[in-house]
Amino acid sequence: MELKAAETAAALHFETLDTTITDRREYEMALKHAPVILFDVREPFLPSVIGYTVFRQDGRSPSFPRDITMPPGVVCAIEYAVWWDWEIQHLYELEHIWVYVGADDQVVAVDASWHGGFHVMTGADGNPPLDDGRAVVFSESGKHAFAPVIDWMMERKPTTDNSCGRSSGRMGVHVTPLFEGVIDDRGWYYVKSDYERFLWRAPVETDREVVAVSFTETGVVENIERFGLENGRVVALNRRVTTSNTRGVGFLRQLFSNLGNIDAGQFLGGGSRDSN
Repeated sequence: MELKAAETAAALHFETLDTTITDRREYEMALKHAPVILFDVREPFLPSVIGYTVFRQDGRSPSFPRDITMPPGVVCAIEYAVWWDWEIQHLYELEHIWVYVGADDQVVAVDASWHGGFHVMTGADGNPPLDDGRAVVFSESGKHAFAPVIDWMMERKPTTDNSCGRSSGRMGVHVTPLFEGVIDDRGWYYVKSDYERFLWRAPVETDREVVAVSFTETGVVENIERFGLENGRVVALNRRVTTSNTRGVGFLRQLFSNLGNIDAGQFLGGGSRDSN
C-alpha cells in the first residue's frame, strides 16, 4: 500500500486526520522509498492509513518507544507508521518500518516492528531485503508483525494459528502506553463480521454488527446497544437500557466506516428498531 493510496484512505476514513503536506521534499522522499509489504492471500485486515516521519538527525520516534539513531553514511531515516483498524485478537494495530537512506539516495538498512519490539531486517544473504531498491517485508497473518524472510513466519506458525483460531478476538481494545489516557475503560465494544469467500480470492467482509456496552464512572452498566447497517446507514438495532445517549459515537463511526460504501456521516439515522 503506497502513500498515495494511504492518503486517499485517510481522507475517506479518518474524518479529522490532518493530511496536509508540510514539506513537499520530505513527502516525495517518503513516497519514493515507501516499503513493499507482503500479505497472506487470506489476510482479512489490510492497513487503513500510513504516516511517515523523516529524521535527519537522531531523535525520538513519535509513535514507537525507541530512539532513532543515524548510522555512519546515512543521511536520513524514514519512519513509516502503519495503522490497521483491526488485528485478529484486538481492535486497532500500529506497526512500524524504518528505512535508512544513504548519500546516494539508496536504501542501506531497514528495521521493522515485531510484537512490541523491533529487529534489523536482513535477508538470507545478510543484506537488507530489497526489490528494485525498495524495502520488502512480510506481514504476519492476522497479527501484522513484520519479518524480512518467510522463515520467521513458519517458525511462529503454531502461535499464529492459535491467535487466528481459538484465541482470536480475546484482547478487546488494546491500550498501549501510546493511548493511555486517550482510550478509557468506560466502554466495551464487541464486533461481529460476516465474510464471503470466492475460490482463491481473499475473503470480503459483507456485514458488520457492533455491540456497545457503556458504564458510569462508578462501573455500573449505563447502556447496551447493538448497531448494524440498513440501506448503507449505521442504525441502532436495539437498546437494552432506556437512555439514548450513545457514548463513543466517534469511535463507533470508525468501527463501521471502512466497510463498503456506507454513509458514516448519517450515523444513528432513523433511531432504534427495538428499544426493549
